[in-house]
Amino acid sequence: MVTYSEGYDFNIMNELDNSGVSQDGTSITMNVNFRFKFNDWLSANAIASYTSQNTTIEDYWGDRTNHIAELRGSEYGDVAPSTSTCPQGGQLTTQNTRQKSWTTRLQLDWNKYFGDEEKHNFNGSIGYEVSSTRYKQNQYTARGYYPDRGLSFVSNINLDDYPDYGDWLSSNVPVLTDNLSNVLSAYASFTYSWNQLVYFNLNGRIDGSNEFGHQSNDKLLPIWSVSGSFNFSQLKFMQDVDWIDYLTVKASYGFQGNMLSSQSPVLTITKNPLSSYYNEFTSSANGNPNPNLRWEKTHSYNIGLEASFFNNRVQLQGDVYFKRTKDAFMNMGISTVNGYSSYVVNGGQISNDDFNIDITVSPIMNKDWRWSISTSFSRTLNEITTTPDGESYLLSDFLNGTAIVKGESFGTFYSYRFLGLSPVDGGPMFDDWEDHYEDLVGLSQYDTYTRVLKATGSREPSMQGGLSTSLRWKNLRFSAFFSYSLGAKTRLFGMYGSEAGNAYSAAEIRPENNMSRDYMDRWMNPGDELTTNIPALIGLNHPSYYKYSGHWSSSLDYYGYAVQVLAENYWDMYDYSDLRVVSANYLKCNSISLSYVFPDQWMKPYGISRLELTATGNNLFTIADSELKGQTPTQGGFTTIELSDRPSFSLGLSVTF
Repeated sequence: MVTYSEGYDFNIMNELDNSGVSQDGTSITMNVNFRFKFNDWLSANAIASYTSQNTTIEDYWGDRTNHIAELRGSEYGDVAPSTSTCPQGGQLTTQNTRQKSWTTRLQLDWNKYFGDEEKHNFNGSIGYEVSSTRYKQNQYTARGYYPDRGLSFVSNINLDDYPDYGDWLSSNVPVLTDNLSNVLSAYASFTYSWNQLVYFNLNGRIDGSNEFGHQSNDKLLPIWSVSGSFNFSQLKFMQDVDWIDYLTVKASYGFQGNMLSSQSPVLTITKNPLSSYYNEFTSSANGNPNPNLRWEKTHSYNIGLEASFFNNRVQLQGDVYFKRTKDAFMNMGISTVNGYSSYVVNGGQISNDDFNIDITVSPIMNKDWRWSISTSFSRTLNEITTTPDGESYLLSDFLNGTAIVKGESFGTFYSYRFLGLSPVDGGPMFDDWEDHYEDLVGLSQYDTYTRVLKATGSREPSMQGGLSTSLRWKNLRFSAFFSYSLGAKTRLFGMYGSEAGNAYSAAEIRPENNMSRDYMDRWMNPGDELTTNIPALIGLNHPSYYKYSGHWSSSLDYYGYAVQVLAENYWDMYDYSDLRVVSANYLKCNSISLSYVFPDQWMKPYGISRLELTATGNNLFTIADSELKGQTPTQGGFTTIELSDRPSFSLGLSVTF
């Protein structure tokens, strides 16, 4: 691990006083709604909305900060060397964002009863919707900035004295973004019911967009579903059962298509400025054409039950879902002669089954008191049933859990097999197949990584749910909400390596970086490997530095045999090892709230119809694996320490006239 630093002065108070970020924004929203009623069962409405948002963000570093000292190449007050990329002043980055969107909708609604005793009911709606969003952004970074001298910039720097600064100026151009998204939709919903006993529903929607492919049968995004339900509580013999309020069985089937917005039927290019070499404008390929890509098709099946017992004191809802996806998007490796190493194709099959149960119990229900408890539970089982192409996924995909592996669930991530620390220098050791590398010769990336790496769990929980309770006494109300998750795994924050494999820049021990207290328990002397699994700090001048700064597989030609790259260095392997994988099970207190509604007779003399005072606490505590040491269970895979969810408190007053 590298511990090298330029060693410029650093003081957190000085950094706070001489740097900052400011953000200004404006937002305007207008809505218009027209409604026309033809008769008592037929009506039409038109809705139009417009939103405009403008945001400006300014991020500056003053010339007294540690960051500018590194760019300048000298301490504040010292003469900058010729290699400086910021010889005078500080740095200002300005980002301007504008977004304008509009939506119009025309809709026809009906709700008609007919037949004997009007037992038949037919209701629904049909309509069109058009929406457009334009997003523009420009970002520019300028140096030589003096915020304390009239917000001025240096303009008299001799570029012959600072050629590196001149190179930076020539390559520092504004970054412009301009996106336009247009969507045209048509939708319809029809519902028929008979005597509040049988219900039948049909929904459909078609979306067309400028982001979709140009195949004639795949231009429009199809979404439709059909469902039905039977209310047993309306049957005569059920009406004699006093303890059952209602009992409904329901079922549905739906179909949905999905398309990747990043895929285009035509070649997308980046238009570059004038080339000094060719003396003409050039362009570079930005995305390969994929005109034959079809919709990813998902078929969904659902069976459910809704029931209420004992005068609504017990309410129950349960659902079972089955989803089958065909033509799922997968990456297929292709020859780089095409200009790209992978291609998105339709080839995957995915099965996803889950069920959820919601229960609400109200043990106390009277004029002054009401107490209710609600809980929800869901379990998800998914499996990938297709083997992807052998070169579809990179090493990082397996480590991060984005690779699709046959027989595994979504979000399954792989890890290096940690063996322990070296008793000689305290470096990490792994089972990386070096002693039998010949078994890896000629294998694809998929076969190599599924053999060498270890599947260490999924980031997606297999079970999750919530628990809430509400207690009301007259005008005083207390409520609390908890959530839980079971079955997921996560990584501890990275300590040594970097996601890019560049340990030299990412693993420096520097004063401005947040460092883990675990470093205090690191290996320092022979024998420490028996009591700690935290590696030693092996700097650039350590005799074992080059032993760990690379990996035997980093060259594809290992003693004349071709093998896949397993790692860039041993520090990355440590951060992505099975040692750093812990349980992500948790029970979290999302919120606790206490509110009081003032009596009406107190407020009426002042013209107030309702006055409510509320105190709320959010993210109050989380019960999780002790090895997380404050890390939020849902966080993981970061190479730097991230701020965990912090408690927040609020006091609100709601007034209604």
